[in-house]
Order: sequence, then C-alpha cells, then structure tokens
Amino acid sequence: MARAFSGLDALQIPERQGPLKVLSRRLLDEAHRHGVEVHVCTVNEPQDMVRLAQLGIDGIVTDRADLALTVLRAYRGQ
Repeated sequence: MARAFSGLDALQIPERQGPLKVLSRRLLDEAHRHGVEVHVCTVNEPQDMVRLAQLGIDGIVTDRADLALTVLRAYRGQ
C-alpha cells in the first residue's frame, strides 16, 4: 500500500461508481495511515454529507457549497 500512496497528497474519489463501492473503511484508513487525504465527490445530499463526515473523510466536492457549509457547520456545532 505504501507504494500505491507514494507521492500522493489526496485522493478525490466517488463513493460509488455504478454498482461498485469505491470508498471503504479500509481505503480511508490506509490513506490516512500514509498521510493521504480522502475527498469524496460529488456529494449533494445533506444526509450523505453528514454520514461521510462521520466516517472521517477529509473533504467533500459538491455542487451545493452553500448547503454543505450550512450542514457541516451544524454537524460540527458551529
């Protein structure tokens, strides 16, 4: 895994690609273990934003930045 993450600062991945699950706890943990952030795209539903934040992802790519700011601030209690 070290070689796979070598030279990377971040992954920008979808949660799913069709029926294939791309994001997993194992991928997230391994990326973090090697100092690589995981950003998930494209997340536009509030419940998905909160669920992914709870999972520990580092960033969300969205078409709804206004909604994401509101939802994630509320989630963090700000």
